[in-house]
Order: sequence, then structure tokens, then C-alpha cells
Amino acid sequence: MNIKISILNCFFLTSFVFFSCSKTDLQWDLDRSNPSDQNNTISNNSSNSNNNNNPNQPNTDLPTINTLNISSVTSSSFNSGGNITSSGGSSIIQRGICWSNNNSVPTINNSYSTNGTGSGLFTVQISGLIANTTYFVRAYASNSYGTAYGNTLQFTTIQGNSIPSVQTYSISNIGTNTGYGGGNVLNDGGLAVSSKGICWSTNTNPTNSNVNFMTIDGTGTGSFNSYLTNLTHSTTYYVRAYATNSLGTAYGNQVSFTTDFQNSPCNITSSTTHTNGWYFLQNPSNTVYHVGDTYPVTITSPSNYSFSPTNYSYLYLNEQLVITMGYNQFNSQNIAGLLTYSFNFSIPSGLAPSNCYTIRVLRNGDSWVSQPFTILP
Repeated sequence: MNIKISILNCFFLTSFVFFSCSKTDLQWDLDRSNPSDQNNTISNNSSNSNNNNNPNQPNTDLPTINTLNISSVTSSSFNSGGNITSSGGSSIIQRGICWSNNNSVPTINNSYSTNGTGSGLFTVQISGLIANTTYFVRAYASNSYGTAYGNTLQFTTIQGNSIPSVQTYSISNIGTNTGYGGGNVLNDGGLAVSSKGICWSTNTNPTNSNVNFMTIDGTGTGSFNSYLTNLTHSTTYYVRAYATNSLGTAYGNQVSFTTDFQNSPCNITSSTTHTNGWYFLQNPSNTVYHVGDTYPVTITSPSNYSFSPTNYSYLYLNEQLVITMGYNQFNSQNIAGLLTYSFNFSIPSGLAPSNCYTIRVLRNGDSWVSQPFTILP
């Protein structure tokens, strides 16, 4: 009798252990036995699981991206891009493509481009490749949780003539109206390079169509140096190297720089007058301001008179009115027994860089003129 009871107990115990193992436990065992990265991603987060089913856990997904088809293949260049269909758990902070001729699964540790931010489609042209060579390409997208990659594509550059490929050097020795640059013709495309140099503009993607804003620095492949002239102080310029053969002109990567600021003689004839003895303008200690900086405008009343809200403030460049700043920004307070009126003027964009700006406050024929100060981009 005791033997029968023991046998039954063993049977029920074995059945309980077997049926208490859920599908989740079995799936965990399967996943553990195959830990490879099936999504082919690189992550900065130890957990890439989707937590949308748990409102108490943040979404830590990587982006979802597809690689666009390869097109316009030459002996030294190609076009591609990507389509980010989901940003994952946070905004896209970097995107582009990566490529390699020796790594069949390229990453951003190989050659790569950066092509803006955000989801959706983007396209890119890549140059400087080796003719008759097989390359592997993948699009990528990064958010705060890591980097995801699209499908890998493969192509081979053609063996034949094309426009050259050229690299642009950074600009150095920048002055108020000059700078030094240059480039390197990496490949002549199979045809002799008849002209090379750099071109620049205040607009992006400059070309060599304006002789006043370009150089001609010889022929053939290899490095060259260039001298930029006809520049304006305190101005941002965009620069590209170029190289021309019989098939056309190729442009290198774009670089940018800003020329130095140059003081100019000021033509300020107005001065502070307060014959009625009412108010005077206090000058801030800072003398140089940039776009977005705050210029504090402060007016005090030695006689404790009230300040009329109809008094306007103005920004002048030399003796020319630039901006009427209004009156409703003024806030009044009592500082050390004196009525004080102040507001913070935010330097707007679009102003010409100059060291001859002044703030004016006018009332009943009296004027309060600040000391000249500088505004830069």
C-alpha cells in the first residue's frame, strides 16, 4: 500500500513541474540559446525591448530604417540614402549611410556620411571611390538609445571615364576679408584635369561661375592651395573645391567659415540731454553683443518722477533708426530710493555687424543716448 502511494505521489509531482512551465519560460530558453542580434543593430542601451505594453516603463526602441537603392554609379561615386519609418523611442539625432569595400556589413566605424536629423526620406551622393571596386552600403539612424542599420546593398563602381573627385580643405588664417584654403584632386576620372581651385559664396553649394569668387590653381591631380579675397568682415562663407575635365566639373565637400570683425569709424553726433532734469540712461558694462544676447536698458529718475508709459526706446546704427523697441516692456521698481525703469532688449538676427550701435530713449525733447556698442552675428 505504501509503495502505491509513493508511485502516485511521484507521478503527480512530475506532472505539476512539467505543466507549470509556461510558453514564456520555453521561449526564454530558446532566446538564450540563440543570442545573436537578429535586428542587426548597435545599441547604447542594454535593453532594446519594446515597453509599450507597460505604461510604467519608458520606450527604449531603436529607429527603423531601410536603405535606398543604389543609383548613378560611376567609377568614383554613387547615390543612395535611407527611409526612416520609425524614430523608435526618441528623436533621430543623426542619420546617413556607411560604406566599405572590405566589410560586407559596414557600420559608422567605416566610412559614413551625416545627413541631417529626423525621420523620413533622405538622399546622399558619395564620391571619392575607387574604380572597378565592389562596395557594401547600409543606411543608419541614431537616437538617444543607439544606432540602427538598414539592409545591406552591394554594387561595383564602373571602370571608365567620369568627372573628377575632389576634396575641400578647411579654411585657415582667416582675416577680416581674406582667408587661405585649398583642396585635393583625388581622382581625375580617367581624363586630364584641365582646371582646379576653390569657389565661395554667402550661399550654400557655391560654384565656379563667378570669377570674383573663385580661384584657378593649376591642373592635374593632387593637392593645391588657394587664397580667398573680396570677402566682407563678420560674414559667413561657404567653400567648395572644384576640378574640371572634359566630361565636366566636380565639386568637393562643403566647408564654412566666418571672417573676423572689423571696427569702423562711427558717425554718432547725438548725445544725452536732460534739461528738464528727469531721467538718465545707465550704460551696461558689456560692449559686445551677439544675436540672441540681452542688452539691459535701465533708466532712473533722480527726482522720483513717474515714468510715462508713452516713452519709446530705439536702436540706432550711427544716426539711422534701426528698430523701435516700444514702451510696454518697461518694468518699474524702487532701487535705493530711486524710481528705476528697465527692460531687457534681445538682440535680433539680421542686423549688420557694427561697433556703432546705440540705444535711445526720448521724452519731451530730452534724449538719453547710450555709449556705442558692438553687435555681431
